[in-house]
Formats: sequence, structure tokens, C-alpha cells
Amino acid sequence: MTPPTRHHLTISSCLIGIALLLLNGCRLNYHLQGQGPTAILIPPIPPVASRVKVSNARRHPAALDGCDIENDLLGLQWLGNTAEIRLRSESYFPAPGDERPEETAPRVYLDSVQKIEAFRDALKDRVVRGCLRSGEAQALTRAIVERLPFPPLVGHFIRFGSEVDGVVDLTAELRLKVVSPVRDARNEVVDYQIAWYRIDPAPKDARVRISPASGSAAPLVFPSALLYFRLLLRSASSPADHLATILSSADEAALDKATSRFKIDQDPSCAALATPGVTCLTPAPDVSINLEFPVSVNHKQVFVPLNGTLSDAMQPTARGNTIPATLRIRRLYRGRLRTIKLETASRNLLRFLLMPGDEITW
Repeated sequence: MTPPTRHHLTISSCLIGIALLLLNGCRLNYHLQGQGPTAILIPPIPPVASRVKVSNARRHPAALDGCDIENDLLGLQWLGNTAEIRLRSESYFPAPGDERPEETAPRVYLDSVQKIEAFRDALKDRVVRGCLRSGEAQALTRAIVERLPFPPLVGHFIRFGSEVDGVVDLTAELRLKVVSPVRDARNEVVDYQIAWYRIDPAPKDARVRISPASGSAAPLVFPSALLYFRLLLRSASSPADHLATILSSADEAALDKATSRFKIDQDPSCAALATPGVTCLTPAPDVSINLEFPVSVNHKQVFVPLNGTLSDAMQPTARGNTIPATLRIRRLYRGRLRTIKLETASRNLLRFLLMPGDEITW
């Protein structure tokens, strides 16, 4: 990683801004501080000394020892059933100036991405050890992103994982979009079929059931039982390479074992990931697997892709690349929608990354 420069965004550089926000009475709102895609989203109640406590983050853990996490970016310490999260100062982005026009988000230092992946892996490991349950781990990552200041892209990585990691847990706030070709008698592609799959949660844990949405075609068949599902994506070697695999299991330890094989070999084929107790589904390479989540746009539900932006949600409703003067974005914070105060209405705002449950009006 190159040495920090004055262009780098760091958490420590936001402390003065946080104090000013408190003086200005913005405690009840998020605040997007700075311009462009590397701006930092300050939570409604900024943390003291880059630490937050999440009360009742777990219930009835099977294990109490060896549950803390030491990480160069995020640290986790358990105080009974309260999780104390520590965020260390970090430069996430290289100096600006070398982005390509088609890039929708800034590049993040590889070591920053690796630290995020290491924290997420450690959290999954603590689930397997019995320190907390998978649903509690998912709720904890949501709380981390809500309550600590991050660039939106970094917050997205913490909550859902990065493209480098290529691993996404399928949760009830997402849905699957499957695009498959329709071929004629000569095996030539004449059209594409789109199918959506809903993801329904179990009543008491993070298991889900995947089933076709009402009226949707069903080119893929998933187990009918409530299971833990995980999507593995290989980095595309060509525009036509969309190889993906969906794993499912009733045993989280077995699921993690298969996932570890994928991270080592980067081979998402079922033959390479064969693990007792794990069901594997790999669609054909010409079938595209996508994840989407819902947001509200002018009081109507709209689905955007994972890593979707404000532009994805507003198109084709919005005209051109203009930002409506009355634009308002609200995001969940501790179960309630809070307004995101915007410093600027520049075109860069169209690249702002959304989260499930966001509400957009103008």
C-alpha cells in the first residue's frame, strides 16, 4: 500500500466534522460528508473514540471463550452479551485521478478489502464455534455499518462481502434474478428468460427457503427445506463467463468447509466443492445469476442489483443525469428511517450506493 497522502480519506480526518455535526444538531440524521463516491457516511449518533456497543447482540451462546476478534480494521470484544466494536483509522482509497469514466465506484486498497474479508471470515468462524448464531452475526454487521462512519462502498463490503471475496450469504432481504438463454431448434439464442426467486426466512434463525416468485418461470430447482444458502461467484475471465454456484446445508460448519475450498482454489464447480452434508447447484455457464434488493422510490417498491446505486433506483423515472432539487434519501438506523443529509447535489451523487430498505423521494 502506498503511503497516505492528503488526498486519502481516513476515519481520523472525519473527527472534526463529526464534532461540527453534533454542534449543528444533526444527531437524528445521517450525514454524507465530502463529495464524490469516496465521501464518508456519518451515522446519526457518531461513535465516541471510534467505538460502539451493541447491546443484546447475542442470546444464549453455546461458547463464551475465544469469541473476541482482533483485526487491523475492526475489533470485536464481548462484554457478556454486549458486543463492543472498535474501528481503527484507515486509508481506504488511492489518490483520485486515474479512474475510468465507466467505473461506478472507486478502487479500494486491496489490503483494506482483505481486512474486511478477514473480519467477516472470523465472524463466521465464531458462529461455527457457538459464540453467536448466524442471524445474530448478520444483525451485527448491519449494526456496524449503521453506527460507524464508513465510505458507502466499504460499508457495503462489510455487510455483503466484496467482489474479490466472491461469497454472499443469501438472506431474506435479497432476491435471486436468473437470466437464461432461449434457443431455437438450431441451438441459436433467440431470446432470454428472466426468473425471480424469493428468499423467505425461518422464524428463529438465519436459514431460508428459496422458491420461484409468483408467476415466475423456474429454470433452477432448490431444496424445499429451510437451509443455509451461500452464493459463490468466480471472477469472470470473459464477458460470457458467469459461472456461479449455490451451496446449501443444514450444517453451517460443513458450509464453511466447502466455502474455504472455494477461497483456496477459486473453483466453484460442484466437483471441486463436494462436501458431506452440502448440496451444490451450478447453473450452466450461459446462465446469469444476480442478486437484487428492494428500495422504495416515490413510495413504490423497486429492486436494484447488489451494489446498486441511486442512478439504478431512479432510472428510467429520472430524466437524464440531473438531481431533483427535492431529492430525499432515508436509511434505516436502529429500526427507524433517518434522512441522509447531503452536502451537494452533484452528479456524483447518482453513484451513491444504496442499502436494502432505503427510501428515495423527490
